[in-house]
Amino acid sequence: MPEKSSCNGADALVKTLDELGVECVFGLPGSQNIALFESLRTAKIRTVLAASETAAGFMANGVSRASGHTGVFLGIAGPGFAWAVPPLAEAALDSAAIMLLTPKPPDRGYRYDLQVIAQEAMATALNCAFFDIDDSESVNRTIKAAWAAARERGPRPVVVQIAAEVLQETVPGPGTVAAASAGPPAAEATIPEEFVEHWCRAARPVVFAGAGTLDHAQRLERLVAVTGAAVFTTPSARGVIREDHPLCLRADLLSDRVDIVNDFLGSADAVLALGCRFSHNGTGGFGLEIAAANLLHVDLDSEVLGANYPARWALCMDIGDFLSGFLCRIQGAAPATRQQASVAACRERLRAARRSVVCEPVWAGHGSCEELFAQIRDGIQEDGILVTDTGLHQILARTHLDALSPRGLIFPSDFQSMGFGLPAAIGAGLSLPERSVTALIGDGSLLMVGGELATASRERLSLPVLVFRDGYLGQIRMQQLENYGHESATVLQDFDLEAYARSLGAEYALAGANLAAQLRLARDYNGPTIVEVRLADSRPLAAMTRRVRRKNALKSAVSPKIVSLLRRLR
Repeated sequence: MPEKSSCNGADALVKTLDELGVECVFGLPGSQNIALFESLRTAKIRTVLAASETAAGFMANGVSRASGHTGVFLGIAGPGFAWAVPPLAEAALDSAAIMLLTPKPPDRGYRYDLQVIAQEAMATALNCAFFDIDDSESVNRTIKAAWAAARERGPRPVVVQIAAEVLQETVPGPGTVAAASAGPPAAEATIPEEFVEHWCRAARPVVFAGAGTLDHAQRLERLVAVTGAAVFTTPSARGVIREDHPLCLRADLLSDRVDIVNDFLGSADAVLALGCRFSHNGTGGFGLEIAAANLLHVDLDSEVLGANYPARWALCMDIGDFLSGFLCRIQGAAPATRQQASVAACRERLRAARRSVVCEPVWAGHGSCEELFAQIRDGIQEDGILVTDTGLHQILARTHLDALSPRGLIFPSDFQSMGFGLPAAIGAGLSLPERSVTALIGDGSLLMVGGELATASRERLSLPVLVFRDGYLGQIRMQQLENYGHESATVLQDFDLEAYARSLGAEYALAGANLAAQLRLARDYNGPTIVEVRLADSRPLAAMTRRVRRKNALKSAVSPKIVSLLRRLR
């Protein structure tokens, strides 16, 4: 096909994405953005058609969470933007760098115009950086400024609105404009000498590692080796240090483990928090207790510092720069060895808490969830990535699976979007073909976004998809039974999962005792494979369900008149 003699705004935009190293974009074409898709048609960038802007945005989230790069997705204005809200919110709360490219709603002076909503106000409310492109000359520099904004204060979502006429408008000159600065230089900051001395004197130092450490795992591991510090991670940072490391305290800060962590932190005399927000999920619902007098908090985003937990020292700085500088400053300091016994004891308490989860289901016909996840751990490579959705299956994965590599366990954390898992796994798999990616979702999640199996099939993506199937919205069902004594609107329609999978181009297998081998085989298939894992009620859950049902049956058997009479006689 002959090259175009001129370059329009859409061509300039695609060329800029290529200059920035974007290899894949996700989205849907519509009448407002077909010029952009026409430019993508002949570009080197891979264009992945998703079933909705929501799924496309979760795919972009998967790119960011798995690779650390910025994920890009496209949609139309109005309804497309509204469908993009969940992935933008997910990225805002879970610190993922994603960019939405959307047409700008027309401003023709009419109220109630077609598909017009307040996109800028919505994006700003979601804590997205927002950019407008109103002329073709500014395409290159605005896209590059938006790209920098997705990173300069830590990963975050950005929205770029492009006026529809700009996509068709001829760009003056050769089609590019001088690139804008990639953002402000790295923060110049000095590590407080007082803290260095405090840390070097500490007998029980602790590192609290957040997602900001994920790109600096080797330096973090070096810090642990040199200082003998114990390590907790936020849920989003799991795997930044191997969870079988003797100094890693895998708590994940689910509510039933906060007391164990607080007991350990009560004796800590220096705490270094790196690249974490101290958000709800990172603190067990803000139940974490850290003495401010012992805390140094380091983050690239100044708004994070002191937001929920006060610190004696707060430092706005790139985590990699901090770790390099700090390691230089503490050379020659003796490692803390006196806490090894207390770390081992805390690890055992946490391990016991994971084994005694109340009312969790069982792997039907095969054993406990602990045995199930031992098979899953064996079936995915040590540096493989498991991506989950929200729901009971996520809680089980966080409870029973060790993460053995950075970004090895990915799930929606502080926004908990249902429908995240499958599309995020697709984005992760396409962005990191050298690492095996496995999705883990519930049957409720599958019913929400199962159509994306067709996307994985179309892209010929090798993707095992574990579907935990109990026929319920399991986590909500248990909460209903515990809190109200009823099950309501949580029973799912039964359906033929094998037929459903094959109709969308996926292979199918029923998980058996050789699940690890089945997962390894699925990795070799040139497309997605549904692996159905059937769950059943455990004895405690079945007993609770029976008690509730007997109680409800007794209530319904007693007439309201008798109940009223008994109340009057009391």
